Amino acid sequence: MSKWRNYQLQEIAEITMGQSPKGEFTNENGVGTPLLNGPTEFQSRFPMPVKYTTDPKKIAMKGDILWCVRGSTVGRRNFADQKYAIGRGLASIRSKYGQSHTEFIGMLLDFKLKHILSGATGSTFPNISKEQLYKFEFQLPDLEQQMKLAEILITFDNKIEINRQINETLEEMAMAIYKHWFVDFGPFQDGEFIESELGMIPKGWEIHSIYDLADYINGKAFKTKDLHEQGSLPVIKIAELKSGISQNTKYYNGDYHIKHEINNGDVLFAWSASLGVYLWSKGKAMLNQHIFNVQPKNGTIGKSFIYFMLKRLIEKFVQIAASRATTMGHITKEHLVNEKITLPPYEIFEEIQEKLNEYYKLIVSNSKELEQLINTRNYLLPKFLSGEIDLSRTEEKVGNGM
Repeated sequence: MSKWRNYQLQEIAEITMGQSPKGEFTNENGVGTPLLNGPTEFQSRFPMPVKYTTDPKKIAMKGDILWCVRGSTVGRRNFADQKYAIGRGLASIRSKYGQSHTEFIGMLLDFKLKHILSGATGSTFPNISKEQLYKFEFQLPDLEQQMKLAEILITFDNKIEINRQINETLEEMAMAIYKHWFVDFGPFQDGEFIESELGMIPKGWEIHSIYDLADYINGKAFKTKDLHEQGSLPVIKIAELKSGISQNTKYYNGDYHIKHEINNGDVLFAWSASLGVYLWSKGKAMLNQHIFNVQPKNGTIGKSFIYFMLKRLIEKFVQIAASRATTMGHITKEHLVNEKITLPPYEIFEEIQEKLNEYYKLIVSNSKELEQLINTRNYLLPKFLSGEIDLSRTEEKVGNGM
């Protein structure tokens, strides 16, 4: 085994701490450089900026790690897919040895996150200083072996990203079908339409409140004393819906009502603060409050229709929550009752729901495979870093199509 030693992050990476421009130089009109202030703009891999600045102070370049250094989201990361101005909540990190090694550093930061957080300042909301970030230490083999390890792990990351892209495409195709049938009434344009409270709809269609189409089961309000670092069932909060189960995830070992349990294929609707609709694929878990497990009420409406229906409506709900926000905007039962859609006679509905089911099953299956890849990668990393796995032999297997 090659010689191992402790490396400080500043030895292997260039680091830029963010600095926010003045408000007078920011806009939401696309003028200037895209501006990132924190994880609110983060997606699965690349951010989606909503603000811009004509006076950027600190810059992240394409390929850099975007790493949160302030608040409850310290340690969350994305990669820069273009040049960004970064605010004080972020740092950009770039390896001195190329893009593959930059991605490797991102994995190291994830792996050491719990240790990193233990050294953060601030009791309620941790902060990582420039000095702390520069002096993060990792025990690593020599650079040649680091690069081999990076190549192996990036093989997994590439497969993970391909699976994510496939799911995005499947969702786009399914949403196009949903809109064609249930919004534009495409197949029925030559038929008879009648006036309704929702405007002109095909004759024979009926109006339903979305609240009546499903059961919206809220998660459990867990007490802090009942949550542990390890256990049998992870507790799923909004952070887990966005980023997956991580070292920050808490576990519950006590008794619970079956209604608070979630399983693969369940449709989850985060109705408070950071609203969103998610298809769960990470195994049996417990659902925290502020998230609905949306279950079909009868045999007519299936999970696939519920999922695409809520995905279609989520932007409207986000706007409603934002308009009534004080400290934390949210959706109420009244909003669900008042939101109405039109549905065709059962024979027609059954036909289109079968098409949506095909996409839904593919997305669930692909998501489960994606989780297996993530779990395998996360299992291998500590094995590599402990020297339990021989890098040269593993590299040979990957090269042969592991």
